[in-house]
Amino acid sequence: MTGTGWESLAAQAPIVLIFAGAVFFLMREQAKNTKVMLDTFMLFMERRDEAIYQAMRHVAASLDAHDDRSRSHDQFVREQLKERKKA
Repeated sequence: MTGTGWESLAAQAPIVLIFAGAVFFLMREQAKNTKVMLDTFMLFMERRDEAIYQAMRHVAASLDAHDDRSRSHDQFVREQLKERKKA
């Protein structure tokens, strides 16, 4: 390589180093932001899972209560039909 080539390369080195530093800084900041976003997302997912679990427990309890009322009503209707057949 000629002297002019080396001088041209040496003139570009600071620009390349500045660019590399900027890329490194941006990547580091992106990694921090990604970690924060992932932590926030995981917290959201945990809260969502807990809310779904509570909703499912409520639905199951409501279905159980409905089943109990339904059985009670069926028993009442059977007794009424037996009384009507006797009369």
